[in-house]
Amino acid sequence: MLGACDQARRKYAPRLAYWVSEKDRGQTHAINKGLQRATGDIIAYLNSDDFYLPNSLKLVAEFFLANPGVDLVHGRCRIVDAGGNKTGQRFGSITTYPEVLDLWDVWWKERNFVQPEVFWTKRVTDKIGPFREDLYFVMDYEYWARILRAGGKVGRMNAELACFRLQPGQKSTQPQRTADELLSIVRPWIWDKAVRLPAAKRFELKGKWAFDAMFRKEADRSLQEGESRWRRWLRLAWLVSRRPYILSTAMFRDRLFHSPLGG
Repeated sequence: MLGACDQARRKYAPRLAYWVSEKDRGQTHAINKGLQRATGDIIAYLNSDDFYLPNSLKLVAEFFLANPGVDLVHGRCRIVDAGGNKTGQRFGSITTYPEVLDLWDVWWKERNFVQPEVFWTKRVTDKIGPFREDLYFVMDYEYWARILRAGGKVGRMNAELACFRLQPGQKSTQPQRTADELLSIVRPWIWDKAVRLPAAKRFELKGKWAFDAMFRKEADRSLQEGESRWRRWLRLAWLVSRRPYILSTAMFRDRLFHSPLGG
């Protein structure tokens, strides 16, 4: 018996240049196989739970024609539940590489792109290559960041283009594992001197990363293990002395004065 996806593919086969149903090495490998076969000037991919809204492809094509220098286009993304009912909306606002690296005050503050409403050019794919297959949760984020690092220009459309469907058990319902993978991605970029970042922004991002990935986890571990207050303070003071940029972050000051580290 054919699955729902195969039935849909067969139904629309006359309108498709190519389709295949076969085993692969996972979601990202499947996307990369599609990229290898893509011949059009505009590229996108859509997961099985998500869907485009009427006229979205037409609107995107018209935008690219009117703005030939743009490499990545996004619009509004409607968030829907399992039944397709609207529960929210996201309208990203990122145009530069330093912004996309700022997980704390940009990406996690709902200025992020949502995958189904993002379209990009084949020329930029030819420039930066395929998606990273070693990533499980955030290969799309890493790809958008690479586009911006390569100098890609972002276009923003004030129109709903796609729907992102929330389902129990999907990847996006595992925030801690997603956050950990994001932190692992941005760390080398923030520290790499070959990555062009304003000095003040690099210092700021180092502080945010070190606080989130090291200081907060160390403090929480100490509390969970029941260490004495003074031992905890000495441990954290040593950490800060080695990474003084932690002191510059609002997160550190908030933790210090509003979430006591003592027992």
